Amino acid sequence: MNAESGDKLYQERLGRIKKALILEEPDRVPSCLMLEPTWSAHYAGYSIKEALWDMNTIVKATEKVVTDFDFDFMDGMFVRSPLYYNSLGAKTWVQSEISGIMQHPEVMGMYEDEYPELIADSFPFIANKVLPRLYTELAKPGLGSALALAKASTIMGDILATAGRGMERLQNEYGVVFSGGGFTEVPIDLLSDFLRTMKGVALDIRRRPDQVESACEALLPLMIRLAKAGFPGPATDFPCVGMPLHIAPYLKRKDFERFYWPTFKKLVETLADDGYTLNIFFEGDWTRYYDYLQELPPKKIYAIMENADMKVAKEKLGKVMCLSGGYPLTLLQHGTKEECIDKAKQIMDAAMPGGGYIFSFDKILMAPSDAKIENLRAVLDFVKEYGVYK
Repeated sequence: MNAESGDKLYQERLGRIKKALILEEPDRVPSCLMLEPTWSAHYAGYSIKEALWDMNTIVKATEKVVTDFDFDFMDGMFVRSPLYYNSLGAKTWVQSEISGIMQHPEVMGMYEDEYPELIADSFPFIANKVLPRLYTELAKPGLGSALALAKASTIMGDILATAGRGMERLQNEYGVVFSGGGFTEVPIDLLSDFLRTMKGVALDIRRRPDQVESACEALLPLMIRLAKAGFPGPATDFPCVGMPLHIAPYLKRKDFERFYWPTFKKLVETLADDGYTLNIFFEGDWTRYYDYLQELPPKKIYAIMENADMKVAKEKLGKVMCLSGGYPLTLLQHGTKEECIDKAKQIMDAAMPGGGYIFSFDKILMAPSDAKIENLRAVLDFVKEYGVYK
């Protein structure tokens, strides 16, 4: 494909995506292929263990995917590099000796008696106490921590530069659209993921609820800054700021109302008011919270639903956010081609009328066994053919 045809295809795909995001009908339903570099590497014939150490290999693997499958966009080529995390002595992300995939163990970066410090001044507390616990190289005395940080920064700079060049080339040559543009978390998800662990947060909600609530409020400005710091350039409606949601489905409604919803709502509203669109991954089943989600800013959210009846989601949320997901990835693993296509039709019939819908699966392709290739290709081809708006 030459540069002229690549740009033409890119503009067609981008226009299609943007229309769906503002809840309009494009020419046809856009499709998003959510995948980790681990899946791409294996598909392209590389060892996952080795590929994650070399960004050039990831670029080559991604090129193989975009030439072999027909879809409108993907998140990006972000890779959790073992080289980067090893240079920091990370406890947060470690490479599996078996699969080669990066794993996130449950780690505790903050002790239960340290809530007052976090609440009083979150940033220096995290920088000076939490990070050295989670990244052991940053705990070295003297110049040791500074040298480790400099080394890691150089590694990450090289990774981002290689990825950036690769994405630019794939955009120009193949018309690939990348939707990733920064990242943030809901404050209590950050508490659960990296500070207190999920078990720790569950106990803290019972034993020290006022401190948990205050900690969420204290972390909110940092989460707003995190989203903006990682965004490539000034605020715009596309690409999107990523926001995976984690512990809400495990909370009681009263706990959701007190500890999750207030700062989640403020985070979304603030970023939306500042001109950003959010790509929110609603992990688990959010059905019982749909009435809350109706209060969020309209036409500013690309919502990937994991466990959802898409007909119900469309009825409840279709006037607020662009819906996606809901297609069980497990069906691509174990179903027949006909079963996979039938499921795609069922979901599209429920979610595509009136626009505001993007086809994707309910989870990210990560492990080599996550999908039969013939099923994946058949579904993506069906979406392109069946999803035409008349």
